[in-house]
Amino acid sequence: MVSSAPNDHEIYDSIRKKWVKATPEEKVRQSLIQKMINELSYPRELICIEKSLSEIPSAHLSKKEFPDRRVDVVCFMKEGRSALRPLLLIECKECSSLAESARQQVIGYNHFIQACFVAIAYPGETEFGYYDKDNQKYVFIKNLPPYNVLMRVIENARKHGN
Repeated sequence: MVSSAPNDHEIYDSIRKKWVKATPEEKVRQSLIQKMINELSYPRELICIEKSLSEIPSAHLSKKEFPDRRVDVVCFMKEGRSALRPLLLIECKECSSLAESARQQVIGYNHFIQACFVAIAYPGETEFGYYDKDNQKYVFIKNLPPYNVLMRVIENARKHGN
C-alpha cells in the first residue's frame, strides 16, 4: 500500500509504480485503473499506461508507419503461452464535452493497435466501444464491462469463426 502523496500535485500510479503529476486527465486515468483492477477484475499485469503506438505488442505486425502518439491505457489478453494481444484501448479525458473528438481519437489509434474493444474515460463515467461489423461502424455504450465478460465475448467469437 502507498502512503499519502508527497504533495498535493502528485498521484500514485500503481501500474508504473511511481508518483506522477496529478493533472485532471491523470486523475481520471488513476481512478479508472483502480476501478478496473479492484471492481472489474482486470489483471494488473496485463495493463500498460502511456505507451507510444509503436511500443504496443502486435501493433508492429501491421507494417504501418506509426504517428508519434501515445495511448493512455491498453489492457492485453494472453494468446497462447506468452503472446499478448491488445484487448482494450482506452483514452482518458478530463471532461466529456469533447466526446465526439475523443471517440475519433481512440478509433484512429485503434487503426494501428487493433484492440478488440475501445473505451473513453471521463470523470465519473466511461464509454465502451466495439466495432459492429454488420453496420460497419463503432458503437459506444455506457460503462466498462468486467474483464471476464470481454474474454467470454472473444471466446464466443472464436467459436463462431468471427
